[in-house]
Amino acid sequence: MQVNGDSLLQILIFCFPHYQELQDDMNDDRPQSYTSPRKISPLAIAAILASSLLQPLFPALALGTAAGEQITNTATGTYKEDPASSTTIDATSNTITVTVAEVAGLSAVPSGFADLDGGSVDAGDTLTFTFDVTNIGNAPTNLFIPGTNNLNAENFVPSTVQIVNASGTVLATVPASGSNLSALSIPGLADLDPDQVLKVRVTGTPAPNIPAGADVGVTLGNTGPNNNSASTQNQPDNSDGARADDLRTVDANPSNGAPENGEREASATNSIPFGSSLRPIALATIAKTASNLNPGPTPTANDDLITYDLALTVENTSPNAAFVPANLEGTPINLNGISTPRILVSDAIPVGTKLSSIDTIPANWQAVYTTTPTSTPATAAAWVTTPPPLTSVTRLGFIFVGGPVLGRGTTVTPFRFTVVTSGLPPLGGQVNNLAQVFGETVGDSSNQVIYDESGDSHPNNFNDNQTPPSPTGSNYNPTTDTGVANPVTQGTDAGNGNTGTGPNGEVNVIRLGEVAASDDILNGPDGVPGAGGPSDDDDDFTNQSTDIPPNLGPTDTFDPAPSTFNNSVQNPASTGFIADVTIQPISPTQAEGADDSTLTGQYGTDADIPNGTVVTIAYDPDGNPGNGDERTATYQWNSTTNTFELLSSTTGGIADGTPRHVNAGDLPAGRTINYSVTVDLPDGVGVNDEIPIPIVAFPDDDPINNPGFTGETTNNVTIDRLYTGFLQVIKEVQVLDANGEVIQAWTSDQTILDGVNIQLDYQLEYRITYENISTPVVGNGNIGLTIPDLTLVEDGTATVGGTTNNWASFSNHQQNTSADQGVVRYFTNSDDPNPLTTSDPVDDTKVQKYENEVGQVDPGQRGQFLFRRRIK
Repeated sequence: MQVNGDSLLQILIFCFPHYQELQDDMNDDRPQSYTSPRKISPLAIAAILASSLLQPLFPALALGTAAGEQITNTATGTYKEDPASSTTIDATSNTITVTVAEVAGLSAVPSGFADLDGGSVDAGDTLTFTFDVTNIGNAPTNLFIPGTNNLNAENFVPSTVQIVNASGTVLATVPASGSNLSALSIPGLADLDPDQVLKVRVTGTPAPNIPAGADVGVTLGNTGPNNNSASTQNQPDNSDGARADDLRTVDANPSNGAPENGEREASATNSIPFGSSLRPIALATIAKTASNLNPGPTPTANDDLITYDLALTVENTSPNAAFVPANLEGTPINLNGISTPRILVSDAIPVGTKLSSIDTIPANWQAVYTTTPTSTPATAAAWVTTPPPLTSVTRLGFIFVGGPVLGRGTTVTPFRFTVVTSGLPPLGGQVNNLAQVFGETVGDSSNQVIYDESGDSHPNNFNDNQTPPSPTGSNYNPTTDTGVANPVTQGTDAGNGNTGTGPNGEVNVIRLGEVAASDDILNGPDGVPGAGGPSDDDDDFTNQSTDIPPNLGPTDTFDPAPSTFNNSVQNPASTGFIADVTIQPISPTQAEGADDSTLTGQYGTDADIPNGTVVTIAYDPDGNPGNGDERTATYQWNSTTNTFELLSSTTGGIADGTPRHVNAGDLPAGRTINYSVTVDLPDGVGVNDEIPIPIVAFPDDDPINNPGFTGETTNNVTIDRLYTGFLQVIKEVQVLDANGEVIQAWTSDQTILDGVNIQLDYQLEYRITYENISTPVVGNGNIGLTIPDLTLVEDGTATVGGTTNNWASFSNHQQNTSADQGVVRYFTNSDDPNPLTTSDPVDDTKVQKYENEVGQVDPGQRGQFLFRRRIK
């Protein structure tokens, strides 16, 4: 059936009797500043009819989101502290508000370079650097363009600044002193429309007497850094005035008032080393994170599991103008006894560990294995596709089997595998790891190996200053680049986030255990008095969370219900006893003094404990609650003195005249006792606070005349760490234009968002970052907080934390939804319990609510959920 616009109109009139009246009103009474209704193509009409989506079509014919409209978005997460609990905890993100308003905006990026005689850049060559200048505001703007007298040049003598079209034809030449765009008299180009790109070409020659390798380049505009970073784009021009070297907006219609955010400026720079020619090269980046640490079945450190995630990117942009990004293809490796070209991601199994499992292999990739010693480089090892016993594997590899070439702009993730720390000492040690990637550049007759190591974000082991590791853009030495991690010579990736600095790659380091044995008194989590923390046996911990009332925003406060911890104390000796074992809370500062370690900060700070926090220690000698022999002591935190003040106590169920600390008496060799700690936080604490309560056990050397902890050298500290919720949900937005180009990179800063241009057909990409903020479980015997079943909810009409979401009314779904973990469900109606689909719907499908069933989130683990909307 063919359907044209007239047919659709008849259908709409039939289905919606008042549609013609509304359409007439729109055409007759619409203010002139509004845009006309969008036309609908016959293909779109047919698709609408075929999918019975007439009702979602009707709102799409509305006038569009008006300037000044605020689009609000707040996300929620629901989770449990204990899988067996029926109580869920609610987490609410910050609110993101974007306003459709008239603002100015300007960006500039380098978009081309040419050496007109080809070959290398030599003295006397004519060079052209081209820049794309874009109006990223939402109203036409005039521009000031600097001329040759006011360019920032490096070893370069500019001769002309010209405006050219996409094919390179010269439209106008900018005077040497600079000019407004309107004064150049270019037909049809008096102003630059929103999203319109102006091509500015700078022509010139290298300066005399340039040393080989020195940069030859030019900067258009002057924002200060002039390094193509975000701080060079769309900057306020008001602070430095109308300088002749600025590339800046000029109000095209002053009678309507200045743009809300004032005039803007931008800069862009491009350069190439002298004596260099452009070299096509594949630029590969391998990234590594230790995504999960799972303590083994025993408190020792030699049965823990470490999961690693690898990600491979073939870059689409070059960090250096001398190299042009190209596609990546394989390099010869020994595969099943035959020399075969393959793109290879390789990871030497860390010293002290064995390969335990291969957890995730991306599509079109295959796992390969080698038992060749790691002294042999990965490219010379004997790889096989049939797995040998995993404990015998010396390197794990992944090869691309989806074709001979991996195109630039491609990212592949995750390559995920797990190792077991079976070779570590029981008390712990350090696990060092480094990943590698190998390939070649498509079309490179020299067959140079493209090589990168993990630990940073630079491709091909480029240096931090964007210089290549060699003049050819890659530098692989099979003799030294074995992939065996050595943090002493290679440096480390601090934070394990691929942010390392320095040449080549940097080592991913995981420290486990390393707890010294104790021979005095042990105090730790329930049933594990000898637990060891991240640094020693004085910072082991138990993490718990309060419940959170529903509909609390991230900045709201509340009065949590009391929470109770269970701990254990033990005399580890084989003979004798410990006299007058006493248990009491102490401040973080006191805990650092009690710990004979030189480390600081593992107990938090005194300021972390809210004033008025009440802590009750309870010990039942016979373990039979209710028979009247319990011993308790109640304390209150005084933030002025930074001490726990003893308020009251009971002995055998009878209140003492003078408050006493809990004294468990003499503890025989080998005996363990259990006690509880109840923490009652005051009203007014915030969501996702972390409150550390150090608890010390010690033999009181003077319980009558000078009771309490007074620095007794025989002591042991454990931390009862209470969270007021432990899931942090952060909402960010990225603004893209109608073509999908980024206008504003990810931000949650409302001040920044208030100054961003938002237009009809722009896309809002929302990113929800969730993180289990509780302390990762490292060491042995510690009790952490795992989220067993997180669900993220994005409801476009719900009221969350006092704010009503309205993004469903002003925007339509766009594809590119992604979730790091779990299934995404799409709902056309917030009240409908049945999802429309679990597959990313086509653009402009009515989606009013999204749910990401994330599942388990371990301590310290974070992830993201992204969805995209188009403003209609």
